[in-house]
Amino acid sequence: MASGSYNNPLKKFKLVFLGEQSVGKTSLITRFMYDSFDNMYQATIGI
Repeated sequence: MASGSYNNPLKKFKLVFLGEQSVGKTSLITRFMYDSFDNMYQATIGI
């Protein structure tokens, strides 16, 4: 029998990443979510 994984739904979290421009916030999120890193990434345009 399974270890009860069907009884424990995944938890959802909301995070806010704050910081100066060009410090790697988007790269950190991309690395965590997709386990990839893009050396040719174009900087996010902020306000």
